[in-house]
Amino acid sequence: MSRAENANGSILASSPIFKHVFGKSNVSRSYDLPFDIYSRKFHYYNAKKQGLPTDRDFIDFIESWAKVTFSVPPRMDLYIKKNIQIQHIFHNYASVDDILPYSIDEGFIDFTSSLNYFIPG
Repeated sequence: MSRAENANGSILASSPIFKHVFGKSNVSRSYDLPFDIYSRKFHYYNAKKQGLPTDRDFIDFIESWAKVTFSVPPRMDLYIKKNIQIQHIFHNYASVDDILPYSIDEGFIDFTSSLNYFIPG
């Protein structure tokens, strides 16, 4: 989770276990979690709003996972640097015209014109 003040604690990436335990996708907000991200204590209002149980066993379960959940600042400069490195790798396998970026971390490569280089005909 980022802790950027202007992003309301965006959950930018999460592990499969995080998604399973907290029922979240990769992109959501920290204020939707069933625990307070600062105190790591169960958040009754958020839990009730989401229709989650509020019994002692569930509270203990959520708080135990909340204690091992990491909040880290975003590092967009590093993310961009790695994306550029990946783009350079793509250029080894396709022309610039065949690389179709969609966003900073998504895109498509059309291998139609270079397929014969990789698969014997």
